Amino acid sequence: ATAVAIDATDATGNTVYVAGASGGVWKSSNATAVPATSVTWTALTDQQASLVNGAVSVKPDGSVIVVGTGEPDSAIDSYYGVGILRSADQGASWTLIPSADAGIHPFAGLGVAKFAWNTSVTNIVVAATGTTAKGFDEGDITSSTNRGLYYSGDSGDTWAFQVPQDAGTAIN
Repeated sequence: ATAVAIDATDATGNTVYVAGASGGVWKSSNATAVPATSVTWTALTDQQASLVNGAVSVKPDGSVIVVGTGEPDSAIDSYYGVGILRSADQGASWTLIPSADAGIHPFAGLGVAKFAWNTSVTNIVVAATGTTAKGFDEGDITSSTNRGLYYSGDSGDTWAFQVPQDAGTAIN
């Protein structure tokens, strides 16, 4: 498992999503069952463009799940992603977002390490990306690959590449 997300809107703590390094995303609706051997899991992304995942996150109001494909763990067997998967129906269906900035910044070759939701402006989510050991065509990952931070102001429907600033100077 590379990431775990608990749906905060489920007061029982039973709704849990787990992302696997090469195993897709799984959901449990009885994650706190006793004994633990009675916990059941349902595969959610077996039919999606990538089963390799680095991050999974649930919007604080429970309305959206985002999954970052690719595994930027700096291991020799970490594989690339193809984009961000987004679900607005608890994982029943998914939309693949393959790029940011209307196609200018493709996600292919990257891996998503983490998502962070803004708790004040709840439609804002940030994704942290990195390169992977096994890239799209390993030669495609270069110093110009757009690894870094991506920002969404619409709960992950669209994304924009961000260049962090420190006292007005870009941090690369």
